[in-house]
Amino acid sequence: MKATPQSYARVLVEALEEKHDASKVAKSFWKFLLKNKNSNQLPLILSALDEEYAKSQNKKLIRVFYSRNLSEEKRSEIHQKLVSRFGPNISTFYIEKPNVTGIIAQGNGKEINLSLEGNINKLKQALARGEYVAEIN
Repeated sequence: MKATPQSYARVLVEALEEKHDASKVAKSFWKFLLKNKNSNQLPLILSALDEEYAKSQNKKLIRVFYSRNLSEEKRSEIHQKLVSRFGPNISTFYIEKPNVTGIIAQGNGKEINLSLEGNINKLKQALARGEYVAEIN
């Protein structure tokens, strides 16, 4: 049976939680992937890693996509808004994506899309339903 990226990520989280030397764990893990010809799975494993870590901490994972550097103050503000939306047991993972103009938060089967594209799509939907009327002077 071939191991899934999630199972690799789970094993990696467990090894790191056992207070092993992180660099030794990483080296051993990489050697293991190479030996088993699974190094091509690394991007999927890394993607699953944040999810498995959040699970191990009994938290919901919220991914925040953004296009520019976020200051610590802005990250804290975003985190507080996410806590009010999803509850206090969240783990926030920030991912920089140059093609996102704004902020998109995804987690727990929900999406908060505050990007330019998201706002344009909302406007299009409102226009299609006839809900948006602009005053022209």
